[in-house]
Amino acid sequence: MPDHKNRRHMPDQAHPSTATPADEATIISKFEALKARLSADDIETIRQYAKVKRKPPKRRGGRKTAADLERIPLDELFADEPDGDTPLAPPLVRFEPEPRYVLDHDNPHYLPKTARDNLPEELRRMFSLRLRLARLDGPDRLDRILALRARHPHAAQVIEAIAEALRHQWQFGRDIIRLRPTILVGNPGTGKTRLARDLARRLGLPQLHASAAGDRDGHLLGTSASWSTAMPSIMTVAVARTGFLNPCILLDEIDKAERNQNGDLASGLLPLLEPGEARRYREKFLAAEVDASWINWILTANDIDRVPRPLISRCDVYRVPDPEPGHVPALVRSIRNDLAAEFGLRPEFLPIPQEDIDFMIESFPRHRSVRILARLVREAASRAQDALACT
Repeated sequence: MPDHKNRRHMPDQAHPSTATPADEATIISKFEALKARLSADDIETIRQYAKVKRKPPKRRGGRKTAADLERIPLDELFADEPDGDTPLAPPLVRFEPEPRYVLDHDNPHYLPKTARDNLPEELRRMFSLRLRLARLDGPDRLDRILALRARHPHAAQVIEAIAEALRHQWQFGRDIIRLRPTILVGNPGTGKTRLARDLARRLGLPQLHASAAGDRDGHLLGTSASWSTAMPSIMTVAVARTGFLNPCILLDEIDKAERNQNGDLASGLLPLLEPGEARRYREKFLAAEVDASWINWILTANDIDRVPRPLISRCDVYRVPDPEPGHVPALVRSIRNDLAAEFGLRPEFLPIPQEDIDFMIESFPRHRSVRILARLVREAASRAQDALACT
């Protein structure tokens, strides 16, 4: 009979390996093919899923040896790759981030007394406020994005590309809205800012808008609370004001940001556009590390050649073409609807006479600017309201 009392002193017997060299070659090729198709975040999700799916077995007494660590069945992780546009099933497990912005502090008591006493109330509340994450509530939200083609007919390809990227995230089971850093490039007046605002609004993302033109030393990214010119970063302001961990920050004219001996905005943005670095970003004003990796960035530029290459490499770049005269009627309707909403009116109570629309179409080739077109629509609407008031 075996000696049960001395069993724990018996040498461990190695478990036979179930993988052959051919299997390992197949595994490696599948992994490389999958890795080429996935982002870094997707690969990390798979790794985390593997850790939860199968934990190493525990032995009674003694230390675990290499033989004790079971291999995860690879067919559970790498199914046959889908062909073409076959939809991908969402993962079985979703890993929700802890909704925290300031990572290592639950209150501002760690700050020096002067900085703590001068801390704005909205930033003070941020420590105790439960932050939220804006999410896609279903595929219908993507249809609302695609509907923007009626408001921005000249930017239809840009809208479709962004909607497709979001659809890809949804298919992988990621409902938290997390746009790739985006640069919209186009001539002045092509409606880049208006398009960015509409995208954020249709996604349900709270947004904060700032101009990068004339920023000489990256002050938008914050300054130390010990300075007389202390100010929080635009990320901290956006999170504090909205209560969301993934607001949309719209930076206009990034190509006009300047540089001096104290640094520049473009260089300061680089770690914020890399999720791995942004997860623990040192915020100067708060003197603490924050998780800025969920923030959605949309930048605009007139001249892409003036944007530093390292910044471009971290972003998806979309060119917004100049509108054509055939786009004018649709643009006029969308601008008129915006004016009506601004005045609290229904659009039919803000008519634009047809002769004014004809003039806008005829004159459009001379300027090709949505900004100038918006001014003409406003003037036409004002004249139409004055005429109605006199009748």
